[in-house]
Amino acid sequence: VHFRATYTDTAKVGQTDFYLFLNPEQYDWTENEIHISIGATGRLGFSDNSTYQGIGWRRGEGPNQLLETFFNPMGFWLGTSNQVMNQTLSAPFTGCCPLTTQNHFTATQPIFTEKVDGFGLRRVVSTFTDNLQNHWSIERRAYGDTLNWLKGILILEHQIQNISNQMAGPVYMGYFADQDMPDTNFSRANNEAGYYANGKMGWQRNANSGIVQGLVLLQPGPTHYYALESTGTGGSIQTTNGFTDAEKWTLMQGGIARAYSPPGDASQYLGGSIDSIRPGSCAIFNYAILSAVSLTQAQQMADSLMQTYQKTTNVWTGKALTDNWHDPVNWSQNRVPDEKDRVYIVPSLYTIGTDPVVHSGNAKAGMIETRCAGKLTVQTPWLLEVGP
Repeated sequence: VHFRATYTDTAKVGQTDFYLFLNPEQYDWTENEIHISIGATGRLGFSDNSTYQGIGWRRGEGPNQLLETFFNPMGFWLGTSNQVMNQTLSAPFTGCCPLTTQNHFTATQPIFTEKVDGFGLRRVVSTFTDNLQNHWSIERRAYGDTLNWLKGILILEHQIQNISNQMAGPVYMGYFADQDMPDTNFSRANNEAGYYANGKMGWQRNANSGIVQGLVLLQPGPTHYYALESTGTGGSIQTTNGFTDAEKWTLMQGGIARAYSPPGDASQYLGGSIDSIRPGSCAIFNYAILSAVSLTQAQQMADSLMQTYQKTTNVWTGKALTDNWHDPVNWSQNRVPDEKDRVYIVPSLYTIGTDPVVHSGNAKAGMIETRCAGKLTVQTPWLLEVGP
């Protein structure tokens, strides 16, 4: 919307123009030394350029260390039953990466942002569906905040719902990122990547500078990591000619296949997996992107994130094939929730009729959120206490 204010005096006429953009392609905010950008439509990948869509951030007002400016292919990948669905950026302006046809997700509603009461968080939500076989609906929530423990961190939560009529599994989900961080002379020739097992973090840095970018898998269960040398040297999969499906599967389900890539043109994949999602149910995958001034600091941040997540997030899975709230096997953390937990109630991932029921004692939770039409039943005379 274009506004124009016109004013006159005895000598001349002047005017000032104001612009208000509705439903912008990219949403930006800066909070607690983090600048965050999230695309409003289309892509789930990373991008510096507002003409593309994606999600990303940079530290303070400095150079965008994570995303860099040459449109390298980065993004969200999802795969099951040997059908890989990935989301990457368009190819660069040079002859590098022919990935323009690999955009397999479509936005289904406009982006929106909101405050999360009581947590000091700003949440931005974007929703997508796959445009291949209409099997998946994906809601991604990005969290930035003013709390000290999340300084320099962006949390990415992914709700992945099976909207087909068939059982899906195993399901693999992760991020491929080519971060290309410069040194003090703006050279990107000495980037290295590696995996820190204790914090489930893939990291990248320029060997000649201190800044480290980390991608942390905040998820119990298997971890899949691959540190790539983009030109294919050293036995790595080559990325500059795109990916075949076989190469994608090597990254997505290969475990810790290549834990380190020496200084050169490094990139990385980090992902997780879950063995089953039945029709109508959904899984929740959580990631964190972080920035640090040293690898030691990045590792400490990853350790703190993992400890906080494991102490505070618990998702109903129904893996024990029962409806018993008090069975630890039915929970993602393999323990029964307590008064500190943020509890997610989703339909059982495995079989119909095993949504949680409190029927053999009182239960506790710090807070409860239902997703994908999840149901919770509390039978008398038992109580569910919610709150610290």
